[in-house]
Amino acid sequence: MKNRYPSVVLTFVMAIVFFSTPLTAHHGSAISYDMDHPWTTKATVTEFKYANPHPWLSFERVNDKGQTEQWKAELVTNPTFLLRAGWTKSRSIEALKPGTVVELTLATSRVGGFVGCIRTIKNEKGDFIVNSGGAGGDGHPAVRGRGVAVVARAESHAGARPSPPALTTRIRMAVGRHAQPRVRASAVSAAMRAACFAWRYA
Repeated sequence: MKNRYPSVVLTFVMAIVFFSTPLTAHHGSAISYDMDHPWTTKATVTEFKYANPHPWLSFERVNDKGQTEQWKAELVTNPTFLLRAGWTKSRSIEALKPGTVVELTLATSRVGGFVGCIRTIKNEKGDFIVNSGGAGGDGHPAVRGRGVAVVARAESHAGARPSPPALTTRIRMAVGRHAQPRVRASAVSAAMRAACFAWRYA
């Protein structure tokens, strides 16, 4: 019998990368913005538009020189993912009404100017708001690559060839804690099917 482990691990890695890495490629976010170098700032909301294909946020921030900058940035996620996570239009507008102080993690436009793409938004209590729990690409940057690290640790055990149950347990470890319940269940279920399929037919 040929060794199925490499194929299973490959499928496992693909599933983890797909579900744990922010989906920034759609609509060219990674091309338009420097998504590899996100930064964080305090900001005050001046306007929020809950629109397709991406919501937009206008805000003010004070730079290191004490100067006030006027920014406009799109959210990397979209209304479809926000709705699935419970962030309806009315709830989102209320959470980001003018004058609201927030902490933003965003990427700057590659062409310069005060334009960017927002990955996460936190309120003054430190809670993430108007987000899809990572399903729409707005997961915290620290989450990126964590799933691959789990695979690396699994492969470090020489001779270990995990069964489908063991693989799906690791999938839950890498994916399950970084999404809203509904999205988490869908992601884990799909990854489990992929891992079991590879195990059986590799």
